[in-house]
Amino acid sequence: MWRPLSLILVGLSALSSASAADVATDWHLPHVGAPSLDPTTALPPLNRFYSISTQTEGRRRSLALTLTDKDVLAALDPASGAVVWRQQYSLEERPEGYYACGETLTVLSAKGASSLSSRSGAVRWTSESEGVDQAGGVDAICWDAATADVVTLVNGEVRSVAGVTGKVAWTWRKASDEQHLLRLARISDSQLAVILQDGPSLTAQILYISTGQPLSSISIKASPENGALAVVPSKDGVWGPTLVWLSGGKLQSTLYGVSFSPIATFSDAAAFLEILDVGLRDKGIFVAKRVDGSAVVFSAETGTVKPLWKFHEATANSFYSGFVDRDGYEHVALLTFSKSLGLGNLQVLSLRPTPASPTGLVTGHTFPFKPSESGFFRTVKLSLQTHPTLTTKILLLLQFCIEVVPQSEYVVATRTIIGTDLGSMQLWTGTKLSWASEEGLASIDVRPVFVAPPERAHLGDLPEAHSGFSERLERQLTSLQQRFSAPAKAAVVPGLHEELIVLASSTYRSIYALDAAQDGSLKWRTSPPLAPGSSIKWLRIQVVDGEDSKQAIAATAEVTLDGAKTTTVFQFDAVSGALVSEQLYDGISSSVAGIPQSITTVELRDQRLVGLKPIEGRPETIWTFAPPPGEKLVLVVPQHLGAVASLGRVLGNRSTLLKYLNPHLAATVTLHDSMRTAIVYVIDTASGSLVHKLNLVGEVEGDVHLVLQDNWIVVTYKVAGDPARSTRVVSVELYQPEKVPGTIASSLRSQTEGVRVLSRSFTSTIELNVVGVTRTQLGITTYNAIFTNGMGQVVVIPRRVLDPRRTFEKPTKDDQEEMLMPYDAVIPIHAQWTASHTYELFGVTHVVSAPGRRESESLVLGFGHDLFFTRQSPSKSFDVLSPAFNKFQLVITVSILSVALVVTRSMVQSRRVKQKCHGHSHSHEHAHHEHPHENGRADRQRQPKVATSRRARFQAGSTLLPGSSLAASASPFVPPSASSQPLTPAPGAGASPASQTLLARLTAELTSATYDCAICFAALSRTAQIHSCSTCYTSFHLGCITKWATRSVDESSERAQLLATRNPQANQSRKDLEGSWRCPGCQTSFTPAEIPSSYRCFCLRVKDPPHRPPATPHSISCHPGPCPPCSIVLDLACHCTKHRISVRCSAIHGGPATQLARSALLSCREPCDKLRGCGLHRCADECHEGPCQPCEEVREKKCFCGKSSVVEGCGAGARDDRVECFKPGQDDQWTGEWSCVKACQAPYDCGNHLCELSCHPHTSSSPLPCPFSPTATTHCPCGSTPLSILLATPRTSCLSPIPTCPARCGSVHPSCGHSCPKTCHAGECGPCAETVSIVCRCGSTKATRRCGDVVPGADELLCERVCRAMRSCGRHACGRKCCPLAYQEALLAKAKSKRRPLAEMYDMEGENDPMGIHLCERVCGRKLSSTVLLPPIACNTTIDCRHPCIRESTCGHPQMAHACHEDAACPPCPFLMEKSCACGKKRVGNVRCSQDPKRVSCGTPCGKLLRCAFHRCRKTCHAADDGCEGCDQVCLKPRRLCGHPCAENCHFPSTCAVDEAHPCPKLIDVTCSCGHLKQRARCATSTAKPEGNRERLIKCTDACVVAKRNTALADALGIEKKEPKVKEVEYDPLTLAYFSANVTWCTAMQASLTEFTLSDKPSLHLPVMKRPQRQFVHELAELFELRAESLDEEPHRSIVVHRQSNSGIPVPTLQDALALQRKNASSLLTFGSLRKALPERQLNNAMLLDGVLGFDESMLNDILRPHMRSLPFDLTWVTEEDVLISFSSPATASLDAKLASIQNALRLLTEETGFCAAVEAVHHADDGKITRGSWTPVAGASRSATFRGGITSSPNAFAALGGGSGGGESSRTAAVPRIAHAWGGVVGPSYNKPPQAVIGSVSSQERPPPPPVPRVATPVAPPEPVERSAPIPDDWEEE
Repeated sequence: MWRPLSLILVGLSALSSASAADVATDWHLPHVGAPSLDPTTALPPLNRFYSISTQTEGRRRSLALTLTDKDVLAALDPASGAVVWRQQYSLEERPEGYYACGETLTVLSAKGASSLSSRSGAVRWTSESEGVDQAGGVDAICWDAATADVVTLVNGEVRSVAGVTGKVAWTWRKASDEQHLLRLARISDSQLAVILQDGPSLTAQILYISTGQPLSSISIKASPENGALAVVPSKDGVWGPTLVWLSGGKLQSTLYGVSFSPIATFSDAAAFLEILDVGLRDKGIFVAKRVDGSAVVFSAETGTVKPLWKFHEATANSFYSGFVDRDGYEHVALLTFSKSLGLGNLQVLSLRPTPASPTGLVTGHTFPFKPSESGFFRTVKLSLQTHPTLTTKILLLLQFCIEVVPQSEYVVATRTIIGTDLGSMQLWTGTKLSWASEEGLASIDVRPVFVAPPERAHLGDLPEAHSGFSERLERQLTSLQQRFSAPAKAAVVPGLHEELIVLASSTYRSIYALDAAQDGSLKWRTSPPLAPGSSIKWLRIQVVDGEDSKQAIAATAEVTLDGAKTTTVFQFDAVSGALVSEQLYDGISSSVAGIPQSITTVELRDQRLVGLKPIEGRPETIWTFAPPPGEKLVLVVPQHLGAVASLGRVLGNRSTLLKYLNPHLAATVTLHDSMRTAIVYVIDTASGSLVHKLNLVGEVEGDVHLVLQDNWIVVTYKVAGDPARSTRVVSVELYQPEKVPGTIASSLRSQTEGVRVLSRSFTSTIELNVVGVTRTQLGITTYNAIFTNGMGQVVVIPRRVLDPRRTFEKPTKDDQEEMLMPYDAVIPIHAQWTASHTYELFGVTHVVSAPGRRESESLVLGFGHDLFFTRQSPSKSFDVLSPAFNKFQLVITVSILSVALVVTRSMVQSRRVKQKCHGHSHSHEHAHHEHPHENGRADRQRQPKVATSRRARFQAGSTLLPGSSLAASASPFVPPSASSQPLTPAPGAGASPASQTLLARLTAELTSATYDCAICFAALSRTAQIHSCSTCYTSFHLGCITKWATRSVDESSERAQLLATRNPQANQSRKDLEGSWRCPGCQTSFTPAEIPSSYRCFCLRVKDPPHRPPATPHSISCHPGPCPPCSIVLDLACHCTKHRISVRCSAIHGGPATQLARSALLSCREPCDKLRGCGLHRCADECHEGPCQPCEEVREKKCFCGKSSVVEGCGAGARDDRVECFKPGQDDQWTGEWSCVKACQAPYDCGNHLCELSCHPHTSSSPLPCPFSPTATTHCPCGSTPLSILLATPRTSCLSPIPTCPARCGSVHPSCGHSCPKTCHAGECGPCAETVSIVCRCGSTKATRRCGDVVPGADELLCERVCRAMRSCGRHACGRKCCPLAYQEALLAKAKSKRRPLAEMYDMEGENDPMGIHLCERVCGRKLSSTVLLPPIACNTTIDCRHPCIRESTCGHPQMAHACHEDAACPPCPFLMEKSCACGKKRVGNVRCSQDPKRVSCGTPCGKLLRCAFHRCRKTCHAADDGCEGCDQVCLKPRRLCGHPCAENCHFPSTCAVDEAHPCPKLIDVTCSCGHLKQRARCATSTAKPEGNRERLIKCTDACVVAKRNTALADALGIEKKEPKVKEVEYDPLTLAYFSANVTWCTAMQASLTEFTLSDKPSLHLPVMKRPQRQFVHELAELFELRAESLDEEPHRSIVVHRQSNSGIPVPTLQDALALQRKNASSLLTFGSLRKALPERQLNNAMLLDGVLGFDESMLNDILRPHMRSLPFDLTWVTEEDVLISFSSPATASLDAKLASIQNALRLLTEETGFCAAVEAVHHADDGKITRGSWTPVAGASRSATFRGGITSSPNAFAALGGGSGGGESSRTAAVPRIAHAWGGVVGPSYNKPPQAVIGSVSSQERPPPPPVPRVATPVAPPEPVERSAPIPDDWEEE
């Protein structure tokens, strides 16, 4: 009894703990970085106050401008320290100075100048410099403050830039490289001076400001030591440009303008050290520091300098700043520090005149300032040319600036910003510290740690197991009392006031502790004491147990002093930050930071990973990993092994994958230097062995980011050249391999081979960089990956999305049980995944995570530049109860159940006792009945155990033995039959001849002696000698086929020999002369050697086979006819050789008939990926047979000589045609691929001759040897005599003549083969002089001619012999002279003597007359027909012949019967056949024979790439010469900012960057922070607003709180969500007809109702819609068993749907029901009925837009004009939402075709932008009637048609629609007469093609006829639904 009570108390305690839910806290700390030091003392200060005007009442406010060490230019609000704006610069664009001009700032850098708005920091323009002088200075002057025009000096180049546009007006550059431009100075209203150092002189180049034209140039001898300062005072309109510099410790100055004035020198007792520009040079004021630390304030006037004030109190620790107040008066401030007193002293020289002090005053104050907390005093050496080295101690203060406001005659108010050496930025208002910002937090370089509260630190300490019940009860009661009695604190989150985040910065030598609960407020900051001149680098921070078991921070650092490095461990108190202890180690020690002796550490040394293990206090190298040659280590990531709750992953089939949990893993990334490919190596750091190697696909661009958590690896990188700029995300999981019997799986083995790897690659349309993984206390919660994107956000993507086991196919039941998602290569980015919410993070590049207080909670900290903290629940808050949970009711319920348990316990025990007693009394009575069961059970136990696993069941059902394979001995495949016994009918009996195979028929007929010989037509007896054709298997008598073959051979041989004698040029082959014979059955040609001479069996292996009844005659063991299909199963490689496929041999080796089947069966359906013939690109087609298609890529190809190039398809040539060509004697190199007709003209090495050959490749850059050189030419031209014999002295050059010899030339003519008879000669041989005989065409006459005079094919010898052979008609002789077919006279004479039929002779002649020479063309002369007109005949008389035409058809089909006609062509052939379509893609059946091939269409779009190389032709199948359409499609390329498709028209060749200035119109889902509410809004991303609406969140409502509470309650109580009911329904035909006409909108409504049925919402409010749409929704809701009712009045009437107890989802869906209905109706549809029923088609001449909302006429014109093919159009509003587009052109076929193309384009635009619901081409008649579908209405039983009932003449429109007198729309309508249209009359009412609608004009609609004539209003899709519960904010509406 007590145990249940104890469990109840434990549960209540846990309930209290779970209900104490932490408030979701997150915060963002923006930082700008510590202020930078001024680059040079002569430049204006980089940190100063700046005054700008506000938008209201002309007031001005101050901004603190600073340029930080993070290359950030920022503006701070001095009142609070908040960041007003900030601008990040890259390292190449790092600013060197900035200058104010009006309301803008001009920023100068090494790359040029840019202009920023001082109010918002927005970049106005950027101007890149073309100068190359990096040694010169940078400067800028404001020319016109009103227009912000400036003159800049950057890289030795002076430019005048317009302040509004950034356009460069003029540019001036220096004349010599020895000159260095130093400064700019304005010397008058229209002139400026460029101060430059020209050797030992200073030169001033005077320019006109407006044009940049040089006016004059003056020089003076001067050598400034630290640069010159040009001060330009202007008083009362008088300019006094003065140049000031230091020389020998003295101050020198001069006035310049038309010329330099004499140099004025100012000297003092102490030498001057440097000149400081405190920002007052335009006022003529500057500060000169002296060697003793004091300083003098000077004023420049007319070339001389005058001291204004001396700061005698100044020391080496002095800092200066200047300020001009709002009235234009100057102030100079001095800041000094006293280390002993801990005070700061501020002195201000105010030059503002007062009545008491007309020349100004000096005032000041002190304030507390501890250098130990803000910076360090360090010893610095200063050197001058005229003084020895000075040594002093100064405070390393970074920056100081001041703002002064006068308060009285003697008092001024000051605001001072101080930037310290420790990265702290402080603002002092007088003596009060207003705020401080720790900017060192922007330079965190060590992984931060989380310090948990003490109660969470000991969360794992469980009570002793042997504690008694009383102790446990007392502990639970105490816990309950503490939890329920603790007062609530609203200001502080419970339990988080002690949760700290500790960070460290090596740059600023500090450690920070932030309070995670108090918005990241600073708890403490500490810096360790260091020796002077030392530096520190933090290595590691960790939480340890300090003294008295208190938590402490152990920080390991590397301290460097004078080049010596030591390792120091500092221990700080976690609460106060006080230094507790300090331990010093020499080098690297194993005891540092608590590293045990057995742990291996890893170091990176010289591009190698080295494993070190402490041995006797010293690190020893135990392994080394070096990447392969050419690869460079770029990243090393250690493993973060957190808490592991499960050692394996349970799959859906109940099997388990064991995780590879090796605590010593590390991942490295290498990058190939040349190929830019990256490889990830996973290494076991305990042994140095390689665990896994991952090759990243593609050329890597930028950095590779990697995270390794437990057994999960996530890699992100970008691929170079990707136009979408997408990010590749690779997810890899490591698992243990299958165990081998007798081995033990261990992760710590030195050889970790065989790791099972699962990986998937994904793509993200936005930039993603993986930075971490969420972590929890116990590891039960699923890990999620943490990313940063390019928009300053932190994104947490669930692990399910990146699961490597995501299936490619439809998920199976096991996959669904494992909750696997179908694989999608693109990662969707949802708003609820954005962990940074609405914060705009700046430079966050690292993220760390730590466990939270509960298992469901993970703490996430992002750092880099800003700091961001949030809490994540990767698996939602499953262990937290909502605050609204009724605890009291649960306590009462549990108490009642406990009492009931105690009461019923005794009753249950007594009942069990009675049952035992009753069972014992009847045990003997039923003993004999139990024995048989015992025996049966024993028998079953003796039987072998049945295999239950899937593998065992598969092996048990398999008939293959171990080691066997599918070989030739496999049994043939027997198809299943209806009977259990196989049917083997006897030969010749059973099946009918029609169903018999050729083998069975031949066997039956030869056995029964009913087979006839095809020659003599006598039956073949069983004992007759026969011969069977090997091709057609026809059998003949052996004697018959022998005579047939012998006679055919003799005749064909005689004919060939006669033709050879008559025409020697016929080139008769030996095979033709020997003759041939053909099989009478199949006409297969055989040679004389194949004439059968002996009687053999069917397989020809046995001669004279004996007769063995009742076996098949003429056989031994063979059979007649073809062999049955081969049943052997072959294991063959697919076409692309990637996979092995098992196919039956007969399926692929059955001859030409199986060629198509072979191509399909041996295809793996994957991309081929073979190199195409070009050798450059890979084939993307599906795995196919044979060579790949020619490459369609278009590129430029150069010829071999490099003179010509052509742009053609890449596949036009083969890879062997490409040759690396060189220009002889030059360094030019290219790839030549073709030969042009031009001469090569490449010079030989002699330099005297050029190559005269046609274009050919040169494979070397060296010139070819000259063919006329003495070394190349060693013989005479004929080659028979050496030149050494012919010449007395050798030839010395290629220009020396080559002698000839007296021998015969002997060169062979290439055309005829005769040799040249001339003596040895140079050059080409002449025409051949040999005498040859030529024969005339008929072969009867011969003549002799010179061989060179005979032109083949042109010169022909003709004789006078007349051909007497008969023409093809058989009636007329040829009569042609010298006829080539004259030899046929002898054949004809021989045929007549043998009395052969002339017809057979003519057929034989047709074989030898391929050119149709003997075709008879003479007029027949017979009477045409029975119809004859006798003369005289009048002109234009036509013969009306009633007899049928007797002409033969030209296509080969039988001629259709038709009357005689005089036209040349008969009527078109109506026979249907199969033809190739116009585009050549498919074969189209049922096409008329006479159909023009260009008009045969396959119905599919053309699909060829257009000129833009992105879109494809959308014209329906057309011929190639017709030409593809011009590209007027929507661009659809992904926008750079949001990734949505570009909605503009194709703008090739320009990019989409210009269009991105307009907001993106794509509709996106916008949710609230919890994801419960969802709306549709436009993306609105543009260059002005890059984030658009993607980061916006709508406000949560009460529904979100209720949903969250219900979900938490259901999870806590284990309540499973009920599955919705599914029921089968039958749709009304008219419902399906409406759905087929409005598929998109109806599908959306069906999805909305399905989603509502699956959700927990009580009701759903649908948007405003029209009547037919509402009626459809009512009927659809009735099928869902939902209650629907209509609200409001027209035209704002909408529907609300309510849930009922029996609501469910109907099956099948509308799509499936419509498909089934069409399938059933297709059987009733015939061609004849369609042809009779189809009405006359009308041509379209207008367009109708349905559902246009929120667009006026001008907006619609802008949207439609790009798609109208330059057609003028007008817009007319037919209704409030329907717009008619009319055209001035008449209704023609051309306009109808254009409208079809426009309709397709607008429909695609509608799908992307949603500017209307539907687009349709219509016919607009003259009377205003609009006909949809271009079909005229068909008269029927009813004159109209509506959706489920027409509009009757009821006085109430609502009653007419609903079908009752007063019923609502939710009721079922009454039966009304349906429309009778063409389709209904053909196929019946079951085929519901939507009726065509006829819409009348507005005037006709308003005219009320006596009986109202209803109109068929085709419904249109409404706009996307918007939930009324969460309205869109006003600012979105503006966007």
